[in-house]
Amino acid sequence: MITSYATGLKDNAAFFFEKLSHEKALRRIILDNCTKENDYNAIWINRWETYRVALYPHFWENHFHIPTILNSKALTGKVLDFGCGSGHIDFILAKNGLDIHGIDLSTTAIDIANYFRSHQTQAVQKRLHFTATDIKDFDPAFKFDSCLMTDILEHLPLEIAIEIVNHLRRLLTEDAKIFVSLPFEKYYNHPTRCNFFYSLEEFRTFCTAIGLKVTHAQVDEKNHTIDAVVSIVQKEEAFDLNYPPEIMQVRQ
Repeated sequence: MITSYATGLKDNAAFFFEKLSHEKALRRIILDNCTKENDYNAIWINRWETYRVALYPHFWENHFHIPTILNSKALTGKVLDFGCGSGHIDFILAKNGLDIHGIDLSTTAIDIANYFRSHQTQAVQKRLHFTATDIKDFDPAFKFDSCLMTDILEHLPLEIAIEIVNHLRRLLTEDAKIFVSLPFEKYYNHPTRCNFFYSLEEFRTFCTAIGLKVTHAQVDEKNHTIDAVVSIVQKEEAFDLNYPPEIMQVRQ
């Protein structure tokens, strides 16, 4: 109990000093971006007002996603983080030696990511890059060896998910692995969420429908997520687009 109490004090102190160091800059980034015509920036105004602690790196250092991602061994070579948000997970993965390029539609998210990138060591900065872009406009001069998608698929309607996978097919090498994590059942609900998975079978069916092949999937019952390693079905391979209508319905 004493150790737990001491850890709590240490965590509170770390957040306090982070808040002192970065709050003014974060406020400026968020308020500057809120005037831009980008609906995805509104998410970060809400984050600032309701869950500000998640804007700071210390919040993410012990996040349950980190060991799950690293232990999966799915991410190798050049990694694309699709829908990277503020990039806080990427900072930690880069410190573990991964070379990551995060993309996101929100200019606010990428400005926050680049702000915290500038506070990393030179070695980590070289392994981290962030771009505010729509995936359809993203055209790097190379292909990525693997991909990360955390808390993304639950927000994508079927047609858009198929389109995203088609763009990933263009951006990734043929044997690229993708680490996917998303909420299980109704946990971590969000107004923009449109897909609810109540079993691994439902998740696998959805993946098949959008052109993904599941090589490993498990339910993390403690953290209420589905964590999976998938790959993209190549065009010459057949896959079933007859997605069961009953599963397409939003299940509350």
